[in-house]
Amino acid sequence: MKLSVILAIFLITLSVTAFQTGLQSDLASLITAERAFARASAEQGTRAAFLKFLADDGIIFRPTPVNGKKWMNDHPQQSGLLTWKPAFAEIAQSGDFGYTTGPYELRKEKTDKKPFRTGSYVSVWKRQKGQWKVALDTGIAYPPTGTPPKVSFTTGKPGLTAKTNGKVKIANERSNLLELDRAFAKEAAQQGTQTAFLKYLSSDARLLRSERYPMTTTHSIRTFLKEQKGVLSWRAIEADISSAGDLGYTYGLAEYLPANADGQLTEYSHYLRIWKKQANGQWRVVLDLATPAPAPASKP
Repeated sequence: MKLSVILAIFLITLSVTAFQTGLQSDLASLITAERAFARASAEQGTRAAFLKFLADDGIIFRPTPVNGKKWMNDHPQQSGLLTWKPAFAEIAQSGDFGYTTGPYELRKEKTDKKPFRTGSYVSVWKRQKGQWKVALDTGIAYPPTGTPPKVSFTTGKPGLTAKTNGKVKIANERSNLLELDRAFAKEAAQQGTQTAFLKYLSSDARLLRSERYPMTTTHSIRTFLKEQKGVLSWRAIEADISSAGDLGYTYGLAEYLPANADGQLTEYSHYLRIWKKQANGQWRVVLDLATPAPAPASKP
């Protein structure tokens, strides 16, 4: 009896170890793809790099979400130099979906010693026919003055404790994630931005806002949210999810009306929200990015 129990524990341990090893290999391949993408931008130019690494249906924010390859084909290569490096990466348990984020620098000319713009990017990746392709890419700009914080490379922690064995219905889960994003917006309208965000953000969330350095601690996020005295609302446009159903994103259009302001001062932004299913099965936001956008033809 004892021998059979020991054998069962050994087999379970062996299976978990093999799964974790495979996941680490998938994560390493994602990071390799991101670094190759950055290297291609430095060596071949931004346009060529994006055309090579973007998925055919990949989205970029310019500033409105558009098909990336079409936008790149419609715009000639600029003389500037865009460089970046990943500082954080996370992957779904299915090994086919992940994201990277980190600092970037933009120079007007390749020979310029100093960049004229710095910021943080976020790239969402999907594995297609064995190759990693960028499904969505966006970013924020840092303040024009000041020193960006130093970053060291890290990776995300596991969310769900077990594999789903391919039983996830992607279309249903994608729809559910969109509905969750809409429920989040409803709670923000009813209970206030700070209360809603603190409910939906994970304990290790990242908040990215233009003209601010990335907020990666609970203290910095809470401080920022307390400053938001106005009304924030948003409309989800699209969502996608991993085949494991544990990692996904939503993006859309948001509007913010500062306190004691009229409609002329409404601030618009496009947001990207990356969701991760926690060990208890609940979705939480692990990254929330907002970048300025022009006023839409119709309100969200």
